[in-house]
Amino acid sequence: MNDKKYKYGLLLCVPALLLMACAQDDMPAVAGDGDDQGIVLRVSLPDAEARSSATTAVADINGGFYVSAICPEDNALAGNVLEPYFSDKHAMPMDGMDGYFGIFDDASSEPYVWSTTRHGKQGKLKFFAYYPSGAVMKNAAGLPSDSNNFGLKNYSTKQGGTVTYDYRMENFKISTDISRHIDFVTATVEGSRRANGDTGVGVNLAFEHQLSRVALSAWGNTTSDIEIAGVRIGRAITESSFNFAAQPNNFASGDNTVNGKWVTPQVRDCVEYIFREGDTVVKVGSGNHTSAAASVSIMGDGGWAMVIPADYTGWDHKKDASNSKHGLYFSVLMRVKENDPSKTLVYPYIEGADMSATATTDGMTVIYMAIEKATGKVVTRLYRSSTGQYFTDPKFTTAYTVPATVEIRNYGWAAVPLDNFRWKPGYQYIYTLDYSEGVGVHDPSDPYPGRPIISDILVGVTESGTTWHMVYDFKNDEGSNVDVTDQITIE
Repeated sequence: MNDKKYKYGLLLCVPALLLMACAQDDMPAVAGDGDDQGIVLRVSLPDAEARSSATTAVADINGGFYVSAICPEDNALAGNVLEPYFSDKHAMPMDGMDGYFGIFDDASSEPYVWSTTRHGKQGKLKFFAYYPSGAVMKNAAGLPSDSNNFGLKNYSTKQGGTVTYDYRMENFKISTDISRHIDFVTATVEGSRRANGDTGVGVNLAFEHQLSRVALSAWGNTTSDIEIAGVRIGRAITESSFNFAAQPNNFASGDNTVNGKWVTPQVRDCVEYIFREGDTVVKVGSGNHTSAAASVSIMGDGGWAMVIPADYTGWDHKKDASNSKHGLYFSVLMRVKENDPSKTLVYPYIEGADMSATATTDGMTVIYMAIEKATGKVVTRLYRSSTGQYFTDPKFTTAYTVPATVEIRNYGWAAVPLDNFRWKPGYQYIYTLDYSEGVGVHDPSDPYPGRPIISDILVGVTESGTTWHMVYDFKNDEGSNVDVTDQITIE
């Protein structure tokens, strides 16, 4: 690797008040001779007071980010390979210069400098920056530190004077637990010593969101009592590689992002949030949230789901009931009672009831929870043994004693087949589910996937898609038509 680092000369310490004026003469610069001029990066950030306390992970970008660079003026190696100028270095905030960052070697604390301007060169560098770190993203995805996920790989080439950039983060992975989802932002830009170093302006990094975020809300003009305790997004892309240098798939049709593309190979899985201690179950129907205007978030404390953008094909529950083609669908963990004097539970079904000549309802996925009767708050998730006893762990080691104030309730998954969806980076999507006429079909994980649960009428789905605030905005999602607690944070 061709890492370029030298000692700084004397850094010109410019007062913060002058920096805010943004005049070129007041920008940080590095004094030195020859080619030992340190690289200075800047990020457009508002005053700390202007940021919401409920910002996404990018608020922590003030503490630094990670960056690689390729010099297009370098000579290619064998096979036309154009190796990085430096790779995956921590850009750290510069003392007394809010919004400005230097790149320092971890071992020596020496700064990295611009490429040479000798022999008529401009000292060009192509920067690929990202946040948060690979270690943080591995932890969020529940992966061990030695996994091969989130590794950086360079496939850039140079033939004659033509450079083809291809710089990737490989095996990017999101957790199947929505509550662990975090933001991922990147910036790709070209600068040069002559334009950004000698003039003292530094290189501006405009970070962009590279994921889509999704939330579900619900309502139902029905006399049935629907109680919700979890959400699932079925067969979203949970693993992919990301090419910093490529244009987004839908750039020509107005993508919100300018740089970056998710590429194959890709893995699909279900991401979900099952309500847990502290969550309150959501009531829909039977006088609760009976109109679209009164729809309510069903995300619990899980926050937004952060998914890899793509053109998704919906689950065809009639022609591909088992979902062998991995079509996209939503599923909601619920229980449904009829509006009769006995408040008859109609879903999940009665245990042990016949579904066919060879199958009973015992083969379905049923989730048990201890719920406070007065408040609807979840006390704990429970696991039922074959003897009918409840435990607080799936290995049945700790038995649960039911207090008088608590009721054990069972819930089953009710799936909502979807049409084809396009999820784009930098956008947030809120889907409102209408349970007025039905609650959906059996989840693909159950014995009879695609079979209607109560009614043949499917659940209505309304999409509300808006542009996600740019990274440098750091604002609340004001005007959103659903109240979703934003838990997308970096610890």
